[in-house]
Amino acid sequence: PGTLGAALRAAEVGRFDEAEKILTQFSVEHAGTPDGAESDFWRALLKTDPANRDATPRESMALYDAYLGGGATLPRNAEAVILRRVVESLDSTRTLLHTVRASADAREKARDDEVRRLNDGIDRTTAELERIKRRLTPKPQ
Repeated sequence: PGTLGAALRAAEVGRFDEAEKILTQFSVEHAGTPDGAESDFWRALLKTDPANRDATPRESMALYDAYLGGGATLPRNAEAVILRRVVESLDSTRTLLHTVRASADAREKARDDEVRRLNDGIDRTTAELERIKRRLTPKPQ
């Protein structure tokens, strides 16, 4: 409880790296025990926190996978399965959003290039019409 409390207090004020160190050390010291597994669960959960700007969904999923590797008898197995699915879904959605944005940016660039090309054509045509107009204008005698 003291270790978890210290880690949560660190995370509360945005020191996620410190929380990670506290929980990792505890997990290593208590490897193979239910308390060590609990520490792994909390590491994964803190990596899931949207306030943790340095964590990636891949890191979070890897930690859930490590926790779930302990078997279905772990006390937070159901929660870990659900949270891992949520993180995976959010990561897929984020990836899709990046793809859609990139596609939209490419379409916008192509449209801008086409507008620029058409404007250049209009400028050339206008210049040619002005040249023809000057040539056809009768000269004063």
